[in-house]
Amino acid sequence: MIYIKLYKGVCLALAFIVLNQLSFAETNLKSTRSKVSIKVMAYNVLYNSKKMIKSINLIKQQKPDIVCLTELTPRFVRKFNRDRYLRQNYQYQALYPKHGTWGVGIVSKYPIIKKALYPLRPHRMPGSSAIIQINRRKLMIACVHLFPPFGKHRKSDGLLLTVAKNTLLRINQTKTLWKKFKYWRGSLILMGDMNEGRNDRALVFLRNKNYVLACLQVKHTSCGPTFPGATSMLPAVVEIDHILGRGVRFISAKVIKGGGSDHYPVSAVFQIDLKETVKKD
Repeated sequence: MIYIKLYKGVCLALAFIVLNQLSFAETNLKSTRSKVSIKVMAYNVLYNSKKMIKSINLIKQQKPDIVCLTELTPRFVRKFNRDRYLRQNYQYQALYPKHGTWGVGIVSKYPIIKKALYPLRPHRMPGSSAIIQINRRKLMIACVHLFPPFGKHRKSDGLLLTVAKNTLLRINQTKTLWKKFKYWRGSLILMGDMNEGRNDRALVFLRNKNYVLACLQVKHTSCGPTFPGATSMLPAVVEIDHILGRGVRFISAKVIKGGGSDHYPVSAVFQIDLKETVKKD
């Protein structure tokens, strides 16, 4: 009986040592990783969509780590959080829903440690941002919806004057964003419905300020027009939803066909450097 107890004790001790070594090896492997890949998605979900569940299912299928949602309404938020998978996997949320087209928000699989809502000056249309903790690094995410080209400021404004005013307004909105994040030293993602083509003036301004457009940095992409989207009988003809980055390296980018919105979402995968933990002897 004594030998049996001694044998069991030795076996337990050996098992404990093996498990300890395996745990140490796993921890050591994670701590020495120098980079991590993150998938983000920008999606205008259409405030009055009758097919919101299709947009929600598309997010589930794509499984992005971080999502920027524009035209976000209380109804969409309710439907999103009723879904068990989404509720459990995107428990970190910075959501600012509104009735109409001004709602914005960010959902994340990684912890959000700070969030903000602010006007995109010189207009009151809001943008949102969140600082997300990934390992020891902090990632800034900005989710925006820039002013649409045909939104009238005065009833008396003609079409050409309206378009010209809104072009200037979007340039000033991007200048506001540039100033806001000018001194952020970490990695940054700016995404959303820009209402601008990749070579239009507001996006060119950002690109001249060291923002990289995901669909331009990656050589082989499936990018292209994002509007009109799945709810339209017409094919998509303009690319106005974008993902830009600063301090990141994009490794893939694409427009995703499907969903229940008048926009197709765009997604991108990028890498950020992690602080390497050096093993001491």
